[in-house]
Amino acid sequence: PQIPVSEEFGTPLSLPLLESLRLAFLDLPLALLITRVLLVPKLTVLELELDGDDYTPLVQVLAKPYKDPPTPTTPLSINQLTTPFVHSSDSFGVSKGVYQLQPCMLTTVKELKLSGFPCSFPGTARAFYNACPFLDTLQLSTGFVDDTFFDALLEDLNGEPIGTKKAD
Repeated sequence: PQIPVSEEFGTPLSLPLLESLRLAFLDLPLALLITRVLLVPKLTVLELELDGDDYTPLVQVLAKPYKDPPTPTTPLSINQLTTPFVHSSDSFGVSKGVYQLQPCMLTTVKELKLSGFPCSFPGTARAFYNACPFLDTLQLSTGFVDDTFFDALLEDLNGEPIGTKKAD
């Protein structure tokens, strides 16, 4: 079937009770179509097993704030809307403040399994991880996930590899 490439798909498909989603062996256009229309405010488990294309655009869609955020019947808690993972520092270098996180498909994910997920654009993995502020379980399949997802785990907040800075 011909899959539309437009970002406008009308009313989202709301699945307010869906907690687990597995996307496997989908080509990029179909994966984009599915993720653009789903509104899943209780998603806690996400498994991606994709290969072939560069799925960087999928990260952009997963981390993009919902066009129509969850309704009052399926609210996100205030703890899910506020997160300190991006912060500023005071003059002493102490982290301060939080900012409002716009709800997106990744906002509530606690468990992430990447069995195949090619994304070669620099910064993609960090953006992906940053959109998952409540992530407590991470499974990466060596050899099937782009190295950027491993490298991002070994970077400091400035994107520099950990352990490469020289002592003053």
